[in-house]
This record gives sequence, C-alpha cells and structure tokens, in this order.
Amino acid sequence: MRSLFMHIDALTFANAIAGVIGGTVALVAKRDRIVRAGKRDWLVLLRTVAGVVLVALGVINLWRVRDHFTDLVRLNALWGVSMWVLLGASVLLGLVAGARWITALRGRGDRVAPWLGALAIVGGLVVILFELRILKYL
Repeated sequence: MRSLFMHIDALTFANAIAGVIGGTVALVAKRDRIVRAGKRDWLVLLRTVAGVVLVALGVINLWRVRDHFTDLVRLNALWGVSMWVLLGASVLLGLVAGARWITALRGRGDRVAPWLGALAIVGGLVVILFELRILKYL
C-alpha cells in the first residue's frame, strides 16, 4: 500500500507550510494583546526566522519552476495561480518580515505585511490541498 506522502513534492509542500505560518505571523504581528502581554520579542524572532525561510524556499522553488512557469497555468489554472501567488508572496513577505532594513527605508512594511500574509495563507492553503490530493488536477 502506497503512503499518502509519496507523491508530495517536499520543497513545494514546505514552502506552502512556511507561507501559512509566515502569513499568520504577519497578520497577528500588530495585535495589541501580543504587545501588551510581553510576547513581542518572541514574535520578532519568529517573524525574522519565518522571513528568512520564506525567502530561501521561495527563491529555490522559483528557480525550480523557471522553465515551466507558464505551463503551471496550462496544467490547471487554480494550481498555477496559487503557485504564482504563493511564490511571489513568499519572497516579498520574506523580504518584508526578515529584512527590516528594506522596509525601514520607506516605512511601508507594516502596512504591506498583512496583505502579503493573507495572500501567502490563501496560496499556501490551496497548494497544500492540491499536494494532499484533496483538490484534484484536471
């Protein structure tokens, strides 16, 4: 009997999981309850680590699909668009979250991060559903 996880692409699945975690951290980073509870240091550490992981996995997966990027949409439109969203949001959210000096130049990182986080969560969840074969390829 074959295992459920034999067909899963490990780097894509890891990027999707990191996108969901990084997006969640980006969405809750500005909550007043977390700042008042003294959990800000842990949140900054988690945000930085998630940012570095998101940039690394996003760049690796972008490099892997560079020749077949348009074929992703031809294979299945929902799969292709969710991969585009996940990879783009991973790299951009990773740069915003992991490299605070980039956003310090313009001061817009805290306004952009929740939107990129929401995109990373949606793209990551759709990719996870495809990888686990809950959503089927056509």
